Amino acid sequence: MKKSQLAVLAVVIIIAGYFYFTNSGSTIKKSEAEFCINDTTSITKIYLENKNGKILLEKKNNSWTLNDTYFANQKMVDFILKTLHDIKVKELIPENQSDIIIEKLDEYSTLVEIYSYNKLLKTIYIGGATNNKQGTYMMLDGSNKPYITEVPGFSKPLTHMFTTDINVWRSKLIFHYNPYEIAEVKLNYISKPESSFTIEIDNNSFALNNQQIQNQKQVQAIQQYLMNFTNISCSNFINSNQHNSIDSVISNLKFAELSVINKSGDKNRIEAFLKPANEQHNFDPDYFFIKNELGDIMLVKYFSFDPIFRELNDFK
Repeated sequence: MKKSQLAVLAVVIIIAGYFYFTNSGSTIKKSEAEFCINDTTSITKIYLENKNGKILLEKKNNSWTLNDTYFANQKMVDFILKTLHDIKVKELIPENQSDIIIEKLDEYSTLVEIYSYNKLLKTIYIGGATNNKQGTYMMLDGSNKPYITEVPGFSKPLTHMFTTDINVWRSKLIFHYNPYEIAEVKLNYISKPESSFTIEIDNNSFALNNQQIQNQKQVQAIQQYLMNFTNISCSNFINSNQHNSIDSVISNLKFAELSVINKSGDKNRIEAFLKPANEQHNFDPDYFFIKNELGDIMLVKYFSFDPIFRELNDFK
């Protein structure tokens, strides 16, 4: 093919492309389609809201909190930050379909506000998935033009990344302490009080049940025990619709109370309850319930709590 013919073909392709996009109303304006945030390290607050609930994620002292009450699930926070960084426009929406998509976004979408300290960086409305489940409808605040978005390399809809289910965002960590920050541990066994104990730490001094510890072997046993509080997690949270029924069943099955106080005076207290089992076992041999001071009920494994469910004789 001659060079002149190639040049003519190129011009035809460019003109055809121009008319295709302009006739479909599908030209991209950067201000309306820039969903990503390049510097996610500047993000300190993310607010999510839809008909199912509200979620507030805030970065405080290099840790993320949830609704000013809980530690946030760091993996989920990392996922949403990566999503906000990588999100791209996948497809344009023809002009004759835009109004329909906007109506759907008005009917149900998740409002997402991203902040750097008190500065609002971006507001996005997250809609549902496309029919082929390969894209997600989104629109920026102040725009009247929705787009189909994606994260390259991730083939599923992005809607679930912006859920307002609090149990998805909540960290499963129950106890997460630097052992040197612990001032007191108190463990009370309901049916065997002789195994209960209180450990108090003041600088490099240790007391066990109000008795000062001088024996180096006992000191080392206590120090090793305190290190077990760095990463104690639950298996699952009990949903609100199951909460009352489980609470009434376990109310008379409490077997232990455990509290930890840090050197700032903050207290973390839980109660432990046996979990009724099937016909072969009166109680579940692998799992039990715990309840915190907020009234939340969680399912935990004995295996996870064994390192901190020690007895007084373990320190003698």
